[in-house]
Amino acid sequence: MTKEEFSQIGTGTAVGSEKWNGPVIASEDAIYCVLKPASGNSAGVLIGGLLGGAVGGAIAGAISQAAHGGKTTASANATAPTEVFASLPEAWRKQLSKYPIGLAEPNAPMLVLRKDDVARVTKKKWYRNTFAIERKAGAETVQVTAFGFGISKKLHEWGWPVS
Repeated sequence: MTKEEFSQIGTGTAVGSEKWNGPVIASEDAIYCVLKPASGNSAGVLIGGLLGGAVGGAIAGAISQAAHGGKTTASANATAPTEVFASLPEAWRKQLSKYPIGLAEPNAPMLVLRKDDVARVTKKKWYRNTFAIERKAGAETVQVTAFGFGISKKLHEWGWPVS
């Protein structure tokens, strides 16, 4: 992560029927979804347990499997890089921690969506205030609850495939 400019574009992430709270941060190169368990989200415990020794594919599989009632889907085998909140640049973490939704434990897992792996970012209906991030290779679509204004414009300026 060498880019200094970033923007918090969301306050939550959903994959299938599973939802997580936590900031969603965009930069020119990637979108980082911090996966803090939402209340009543049993998959959050699963992700926390897997992160200790898991690789990105296992996290993607856990997310997909949890979203489909334990059934493995084709997208479970898609790789989804993961990192932890502490791996973000310190300046980003300080800025995010000014707001309650930006607070996260240093070891909170993040789903990392690299620009090269994203087919399209679509703004959903205005009243839902969400974005759909469609990944290449038939992987699960990631839904992001939007935060702020001008998100589409900023992502477009950074070269994201916004439609």
